[in-house]
Amino acid sequence: MESMTDIETTQITVRRADEIDEVAPPDPSLPIPSFRTLVGAKEGVGFSVMTYTAPPRFTPPPVLHRHTREHAVVVVISGEISYHTPDGGPFAAPAGSAAILRRGAWFRWENPTEDAAELLFVFNPAGFEQYFADVASELEAAAWDPSALVQVIPALRAAYGDESHPG
Repeated sequence: MESMTDIETTQITVRRADEIDEVAPPDPSLPIPSFRTLVGAKEGVGFSVMTYTAPPRFTPPPVLHRHTREHAVVVVISGEISYHTPDGGPFAAPAGSAAILRRGAWFRWENPTEDAAELLFVFNPAGFEQYFADVASELEAAAWDPSALVQVIPALRAAYGDESHPG
């Protein structure tokens, strides 16, 4: 009998963990997130799912911003993150929390702790997961130097409909 992980049909696709690439800096001490795209736009199901490890004290981007094309759900698997909105913050999201970010909602988030935070991202519609892959490509081209992102992040954010708050 075939195991479920060995089959693919037009209705069900199962990928084993060892079949999903992780994008991570070569040196784990670098303050750069790692991620795995579990489901992306290429699967054609209309949403994407990612795991994301936010390093201690990580803030991406450190300004209020919004996604203009997709809704997002962020599930905190371990650790804690905080959200800020035009109405205030920080609003703590400890492990087990789910944050629902509606398209167009202004927010920023951060990992305010000394521990990494393990997150699960769901984007609907799919597509924004490619932003993270593009950022990682730029980092790899710059020998994983985070300061190199200053030049490329604005264009990448614009390309993916990620806007900074005007205030």
